[in-house]
Amino acid sequence: MRPVLVGFLLVLLGLGASPAAAERYVAMGDSYSAGTGSSSYDLDNDCQRSSKAYGPLIKGDLGAGSSFRFIACSGARIPHITGSGQNANPVQSSVLGADTLDVTISIGGNDAGFGDVLLRCGMPLVSCDGDIDTAQAYIANTMPGQLDAAYAKVRQKAPNARVGVLGYPRLFPANGDDCSAATFFSAGEIARLNQTADMLAEVSRDRARAHGFAFIDSRAAFLGHAWCEDEWINGLSNPTNKSYHPNDRGYVGFAGITRGAMLATPDPAFARGANGRIAFSSSRDGNSEIYVINGNGSFPLNLTG
Repeated sequence: MRPVLVGFLLVLLGLGASPAAAERYVAMGDSYSAGTGSSSYDLDNDCQRSSKAYGPLIKGDLGAGSSFRFIACSGARIPHITGSGQNANPVQSSVLGADTLDVTISIGGNDAGFGDVLLRCGMPLVSCDGDIDTAQAYIANTMPGQLDAAYAKVRQKAPNARVGVLGYPRLFPANGDDCSAATFFSAGEIARLNQTADMLAEVSRDRARAHGFAFIDSRAAFLGHAWCEDEWINGLSNPTNKSYHPNDRGYVGFAGITRGAMLATPDPAFARGANGRIAFSSSRDGNSEIYVINGNGSFPLNLTG
């Protein structure tokens, strides 16, 4: 048989084709990465994916252009990353590959049942202390191991990628005020819910850093922008799935800190010399800025101010 004909048949049958390259940048995870709570779900209504979410907002800054895969989905849990356990379809990590150079992810809030706890705490004449206790016990005792499995899967599937783990913000003002006539949060419940958000952030940060990932801490950026303040967070909303999620301005805030952190994060193959400077993202002056600093903490320099 002629070589040209053999080649044609192989292509026709899919036998000689190279595997498709993975996208350069993949934005994965749960509702906080999908764009839930924004003004429109113009990219995918079922997963509540929005062009207002931080991933689409920063893809050009990361050099992804059209090589961008947006697979984050409202309701996603850790099994949707690892592919283990029930309700693990689709497996988001399946789209990662050796060609993936940037990954962002938020995950764990749904596994802790934090959204359900928030809705229950806002009900009248209902004590949610037991629900908060259950969520905090999960975060402290079970979540670390589950996040380890999720982050290990991401690294296995995307060995060459910079990975940024987005942390959840505090949702309520520090003064404990509930400004809505439709909800009934006590000051004590608000304090405990903010404490739970801190636990989520700190466990995620600890496990992300253990895997060599960047942790993008949103708590400082959202100070003064909680529900009942200069709001970047929705309160109780209709439909309820938009409740306690960022609004459009909140996703712009997420985009700012995520962009800075990802651009300052070296790729996994980078080796820092003994006298190398460390780059990091900080919101210490109220804006997300990129700094470099010596390894001993001396001579910080703002590169973007």
